[in-house]
Amino acid sequence: MQVLPGVYQVNGSPYGRHQNAYVVHRNGATLLIDSGDLEDAETLPEVERNAARWGLRLEDCSHLLVTHEHIDHGSHAAELQRRGLAIVCSLEAADAMATGDKRCAGWAVGRTFEPVRADILLRDGEELAVGDLRVCALAAPGHCAGLLVYEMVLDGERVWFASDLFEAGHAHRTVLPPWTGGPDWDRDQYVTSLERLLGMPPCDHLLPGHGPAALGNGRRVLEMAYEAAVSCWWR
Repeated sequence: MQVLPGVYQVNGSPYGRHQNAYVVHRNGATLLIDSGDLEDAETLPEVERNAARWGLRLEDCSHLLVTHEHIDHGSHAAELQRRGLAIVCSLEAADAMATGDKRCAGWAVGRTFEPVRADILLRDGEELAVGDLRVCALAAPGHCAGLLVYEMVLDGERVWFASDLFEAGHAHRTVLPPWTGGPDWDRDQYVTSLERLLGMPPCDHLLPGHGPAALGNGRRVLEMAYEAAVSCWWR
């Protein structure tokens, strides 16, 4: 499904899956953002088929940008690295993914995370340049230690690939804090991350790790995630 010009969703809610993945194909770059499994299926073949509907091949992607180490976002990293994609993530995510340990949450869905060593590590505020595209990493720990939001400016609009900053349903009232079962979940850090992101120049479009995208109203959805967290935890 084409979400924005040159931005395609290749897994997740439009395909009856819970975990979203995106391909960005523009500005001289082809990038894959997240790709992983949950308990019910091996989804990499589905991701390939979904990409092919738009004339895209995963092998044409130069990088896999992993938002964080959980299995539903990064379990295909080792296979995609073997196909030639460079694996990009945070230092914390790289540490977990190198061993595939409990921080990768395979245990939560009865799966094993195949270890992989990342090729490129990004710290908060660092940029990755691919073709004419600039990807800025925004650290947002809390859901887990290694979560990054990837920011791109496309056609003058700020796009955030926001991963698990929140769980989004099909109505604004279902915006909720994300899964809190990981061993490095930190409630206070999560709320602090939301507060920090709300203090940045607002995003126009928010593309989450689960649920539908917020096109043209990304800032408001981020505000609702913060409101939901405060209400949930009486902070």
